[in-house]
Amino acid sequence: MYKDPNQSKLFNNVNLGFEFEFFSPIPRFELAEKLSAALNKKIVWTDEYRSDLPVSREEFKLEADFSGGFKMNELITGVMPYHEAIHIMYKVMNFIDENGFTTDRTGLHINMSFNEFDMGLTARLENLNVFKCILGLNEEKIFEMWPSAKSRIQRIYKNPVTNIYPKDKFVSETVIQYAKPGNPMDFAYPQSKYFGLNFEKVSEGYLEIRYAGGPDYQTRRADATNLINYMAETLHSTLLNNSSYSVDEQRKINDVIKVQRANMLALKTYENFTK
Repeated sequence: MYKDPNQSKLFNNVNLGFEFEFFSPIPRFELAEKLSAALNKKIVWTDEYRSDLPVSREEFKLEADFSGGFKMNELITGVMPYHEAIHIMYKVMNFIDENGFTTDRTGLHINMSFNEFDMGLTARLENLNVFKCILGLNEEKIFEMWPSAKSRIQRIYKNPVTNIYPKDKFVSETVIQYAKPGNPMDFAYPQSKYFGLNFEKVSEGYLEIRYAGGPDYQTRRADATNLINYMAETLHSTLLNNSSYSVDEQRKINDVIKVQRANMLALKTYENFTK
């Protein structure tokens, strides 16, 4: 849970859904029965991969997930308010610890949305300035929290989102001034589910957070909560000033340009290249 009582308005308007990947020797139909009793929710199960079965706040689904192997399970929840969702997350983690196990092929995916109107925000999540969000993201802090995301296997699905660069490879570092940062459309940044943040879902009103997971992730309840809290605060901060850039963000844009310019100069002549 969050520690600062002044943040209650924010977290009272955060909504979460989860995708828990795990293995278990218990048959899927029996797992569904056990999960239903543990969570006090209806659990529908299927051996189909990526089924079209709907989920809701009261009805979850347990299905096969062949992305991690033939016998991997995935529990997909409906959307819940923050406090209920955190309790459900803890219960599922305890359940996995007692009835299954996780490996470097399993992940915990967190889907986050806001009640923007109740939070007093004028910008909605589906209009999130992704470029600004990436500039303000402390991804190293997240990787310290979840170092497994940098492992050889996990990295395939959780690449860093902070690898932004100008689309025009020949842009000069003087093009963007501190007072007038460039158009986000001038930069390339991740637009795929195979990154720590899946911005493809923003147009649907939520952000998929994919950093968590790895061996024994079910034992790391505090780290999962801290990741959720950090991302909620980061998204909220971005939406508060969705169309303007702070001095620090403008400086980061210029740093990106400088790196790009140095790379291009290194290829300008043979002498530069050898250096």
